[in-house]
Amino acid sequence: MYDKDPQQQTERRQYGDIGLKIGMLHDDVMEMKGAIKDLAKAINRLAVVEERQVQATAALERAFDSIGKINDRINALEQKAIITGQTSMWVERGVWAAAAAAAVFIAQKTGLLK
Repeated sequence: MYDKDPQQQTERRQYGDIGLKIGMLHDDVMEMKGAIKDLAKAINRLAVVEERQVQATAALERAFDSIGKINDRINALEQKAIITGQTSMWVERGVWAAAAAAAVFIAQKTGLLK
């Protein structure tokens, strides 16, 4: 079956070595295909994460805009509260003055004050 000719034996060994190397190359290519599939999955996951981050960033921008508007409204209400507080103080003083004047008037009419 095998030839005893050394040249043919060398050729057979070389062909066998080539076959072995082709088999090893095939295994390496299959590993690379698997790695590429894993990379594709990872890239898809990263794309999903990036989309979620974009949505979260947009939501944060909307929230900060709303907070800014609320701060503006609070500032306006605080300014009005200061004015309202001053007005309330003057109204309260006026009511007390009117009550005191009424009390003095009643006291004079009833003879308690002359």
